[in-house]
Amino acid sequence: MPKDMVTVKYVDDAANEWAVWADKVTIEGTGNAAKLGATATGGGLPPMPPNIKPRFCVARGGTSDAIRKFVCYTNSCDAFTTAGTTLTASPYRGSGVATETFTTLAEGYAERKRRKLTDDPTLA
Repeated sequence: MPKDMVTVKYVDDAANEWAVWADKVTIEGTGNAAKLGATATGGGLPPMPPNIKPRFCVARGGTSDAIRKFVCYTNSCDAFTTAGTTLTASPYRGSGVATETFTTLAEGYAERKRRKLTDDPTLA
């Protein structure tokens, strides 16, 4: 897990705002915050519930051919909606390896909600 983390606002599909942890190096890469829809939050938002799996896009590295998933913090950000968007990041999240340009392969994958495990007990 990356050592330097920042709190970023995540807006779900129902327009609810949540606070999530993000890799600081990835967010601070040249233009990445705007392309991923990331905005800093001062900690006034509640944490994202564990039953929400965030939306993401898949990108391929230009020189290493590495494949990375990038969380898209809004459903209208460029990385989520536009194939071919470029992002500057390290091939391995949180590493000190030199950065390279990643290009999104297709439109992103939508967020999903896991069902809460519930049991209907029979009471005697």
